[in-house]
Amino acid sequence: MTNIVNNWLYNVGLNHVIPEFESQGISNANDLSKLKFADYASLGVVDSDDRKKLYYLIQRIKMELGKESPTRHNKSNEVSRDLQRNIISNITTIK
Repeated sequence: MTNIVNNWLYNVGLNHVIPEFESQGISNANDLSKLKFADYASLGVVDSDDRKKLYYLIQRIKMELGKESPTRHNKSNEVSRDLQRNIISNITTIK
């Protein structure tokens, strides 16, 4: 089953690391936003261009999460459709 993180990774050209993200349970914006640069290697993100793509994706997600009202998140920390659209619409600037 495809999750939103897989879609974001695919759209920025990081589809080759999707299995590692899945195996470590990174499946939503909150999980992704908690990653640190030190985590990248354990997720298979070792190329400098790939690190940059992931870094900017995470920054974009953090920015969008900061805009979203806490009351719009449900208990399972799912991302609202508006937030998903905002991030997806801006992903092309990361490539």
